[in-house]
Amino acid sequence: MNLKPNLKFIWLLALALLLGGCQSTYKSAPAPEIYLTDVKEMVYEPDVIGIQSVIETYDTYTSAIHYPVFGYQTIDAIVYDFIQNRHELFRQELAEILEANESKWPLELHMEYDIVYQTPRHAAILFKERKHLGSAQVSVNRFTFNFNFDTDKQLTLADLFENNASYLKIISELSYELLTEGDLIPSAVDMNWVKGGLSPHEKNYSNFLMQSNTLVLLFNKYQLGPAFIGAPSIEIPYESLNAYLPLKESLLNNFNGKISKLTSDPILSLDLEADNLEPASSEKAPESFYKKRIAITFDDGPHPIFTPIIVNTLGSYNAKATFFLLGNRIADYPDVAKHLLSEGHMIGNHSFSHPQLSRMSTEEILNEVTRTQNIIENATDFTPFLMRPPFGAINDVVLTTAQMPMILWSIDSEDWIYKDPDYIVNFVLDHAFDGAIIRLHDTLPNTTHAIGPMVEGLISAGYELVTVDKLLGITKDSADKNLRSFSRALK
Repeated sequence: MNLKPNLKFIWLLALALLLGGCQSTYKSAPAPEIYLTDVKEMVYEPDVIGIQSVIETYDTYTSAIHYPVFGYQTIDAIVYDFIQNRHELFRQELAEILEANESKWPLELHMEYDIVYQTPRHAAILFKERKHLGSAQVSVNRFTFNFNFDTDKQLTLADLFENNASYLKIISELSYELLTEGDLIPSAVDMNWVKGGLSPHEKNYSNFLMQSNTLVLLFNKYQLGPAFIGAPSIEIPYESLNAYLPLKESLLNNFNGKISKLTSDPILSLDLEADNLEPASSEKAPESFYKKRIAITFDDGPHPIFTPIIVNTLGSYNAKATFFLLGNRIADYPDVAKHLLSEGHMIGNHSFSHPQLSRMSTEEILNEVTRTQNIIENATDFTPFLMRPPFGAINDVVLTTAQMPMILWSIDSEDWIYKDPDYIVNFVLDHAFDGAIIRLHDTLPNTTHAIGPMVEGLISAGYELVTVDKLLGITKDSADKNLRSFSRALK
């Protein structure tokens, strides 16, 4: 007589009772109080080379901040301090608006970056900051950094020249010539305004990018004229500069190497078992045991360390999940995205850089969606047909522009607020129901520790863990017939 199935049932029943007895423990953890005067330290992982993302969701504001880590101590500290300062400035502005109670919530801080040029010795970075502070106008700012990896230092404009005594005067004259002769400045603009913005002062040329053969100068809005001229930029060939002032050949050599994106060590060769995050059991429950379906979803990845650990844990139970990925993170970790598909998980579009899409123009939304689609296709040969709007911010414009079903959620673990894995596990188990969509993040260490017990608890409660498309019955061919938002399976 074979007793193994009965023993398995008894074991699962005992586990369910054990978990059921502790599910209410999350109630003992009060909701955290958020004080705007507190400085929220950002996550800094010095062992991770590549993009880092800090994404927050509160009732009064959202923020999505992305910045690079290169693996050079001084350079990384400069970037980190810059990001912290911009974040804190936004929080101070938010506190003043809260005190006056004069805005429509939530407000927004969104920061992304482009490494516009890179060699093994040099990187030129452009940060773009977008702030919505409640007024009709959206504040848009640009900031640039140029780094020398050989010296682990930030480059100044003066570093470009051998004799830099008069470099600002030369750059001022060349800039005026290029802007006026190139019709970048309309004739209706007061030329005294233009000349004032181009006067030979360091503050007027604080935003610049050192590229292969040219120096790119970026000017701020209102620096050279009224708002309608925008924020012009010009390129000055090094040859033109060298005709007036000798350039440092040793520095120019850093710009002419082969572009090579810095990456971390191969992420899929990690010794995952050494993390002691393996679940207690790797046996899959019999198919007949499942009576209900539920979908676990992850936002904001891929992460070079946490995502592979989560995938490894899910694989131990033959559980499947859906990962809504950011295009700018896939660009740094394409192998992680490819690995997700190879393990049978679903990939969805989560935008390129996590802005509130509902506050953007059709063109801006399309850019966020299309860039991510292209990056995913290039990395994995798979075209996503599901999307999760960042922060769940959706309207008709977002839906019609993206042309994909919008996947929201019915259970929000709030794992980015609660750092206790036990709390996250018990909250999800206590709120689980047939057809639910659970939101987690694969960029957080606490989620990495919670996923094993969570999956085991859901399986013991009779749930089959499936991808969102399976839960909703949406295929690639039927996606265009389901252009609406979903937070659970339709019964």
